[in-house]
Amino acid sequence: MKRAFFVFGMLCALALAQDDGLFLGLSMGTSRLHFDITSDTLSSQTTEVDDGEGNVSNVTTYTGERTNNRFSTSTRNYFGAIVGFRSFLQPDLAIRGYGEYEYHPTTIKHSVEGDRNSKYYNITLGVDGMYYFMRNEQFGISAFAGVGAVYSRYDSYLVSAAGEAFKKIGTLGYMANAGVHVDVATHHGIDIGARYIGNEVSKKAGSFVDDVRIDNTAKILQKPAFFVRYVYQF
Repeated sequence: MKRAFFVFGMLCALALAQDDGLFLGLSMGTSRLHFDITSDTLSSQTTEVDDGEGNVSNVTTYTGERTNNRFSTSTRNYFGAIVGFRSFLQPDLAIRGYGEYEYHPTTIKHSVEGDRNSKYYNITLGVDGMYYFMRNEQFGISAFAGVGAVYSRYDSYLVSAAGEAFKKIGTLGYMANAGVHVDVATHHGIDIGARYIGNEVSKKAGSFVDDVRIDNTAKILQKPAFFVRYVYQF
């Protein structure tokens, strides 16, 4: 009898172990950016002043001006690919680690010369915890939540317009996401969720034009995004 229970337990363990493994997926979602472009202009003018006694001196006066421009991008679909590994700690509790690449084409609204195309990229290393409310060989549904590290690269008309130093900007940040995962059939799953990326980037650069100095500051922030992801689980 004990041997039978032992064999049964081993078979159950093997069955669960088969759910541990690699997964690959494709994703799409909505994305938006927020821009703040600040320009500080400092100009100087030098004039000669005669004190009336034949003494001439140069007097320089400075004039400063600040211009703030705030823009956002239209809501557009983004596309991504994901690869990772899922492991069950208990029959209803799993953990997964993954790497994900996202390509975000965007359109900048209300720019001076009309709408402009832009793009940016996210590369994420993340980990999710998954709790299954129900699960069998063909179907399962779970909630997931997780965090990760993100590298973002921006290639934007507005940023480039602020100067050559802003042509491409990269920054590190963090990601938090949550959603629902559904195993719709053997090996096939769907994620529906939302995520937030906290990686506001601020960069400054200065330039001289004749006697005028222009200091530009670009700030970029990603808005919360919603996504749908298909995964094939080996």
